[in-house]
Amino acid sequence: MADQKKIGGFGLIGILIVIAVITLASGGGLYWKKTQNQKNAIQVGLEAEKKAEELIESLNKKQKDFGNERIACTQEAKLCPDGSAVGRTGPNCEFAPCP
Repeated sequence: MADQKKIGGFGLIGILIVIAVITLASGGGLYWKKTQNQKNAIQVGLEAEKKAEELIESLNKKQKDFGNERIACTQEAKLCPDGSAVGRTGPNCEFAPCP
C-alpha cells in the first residue's frame, strides 16, 4: 500500500511543492514585467512633460521677440472728410487719424 501513494518517485507533497514553485516563479515574472512596463510609461510621461515645457518656453521667447519685430500693414486707404486719404499704421495696423 505504501508503494501506491508514491507517483514516479515523488510523493504528493513533492508534486504540490513543484506546482507551488512553478506558480510563484511565473507570477513573479509577470509582476516584474508589469512593473517594468509601468516604469517605462512613467519615463515616457516625464520625457513628454519635459518636451512640452521646452516648447512652451520656446513659444514664450518667440512671443517676446515678436514684440520687437516690424509689422507690415495692408495698403488700404481711408478717405477723410476733407478729401485726403490716410493709411494704416502702428502695431495694430489701425488707420491714422484724419488731418
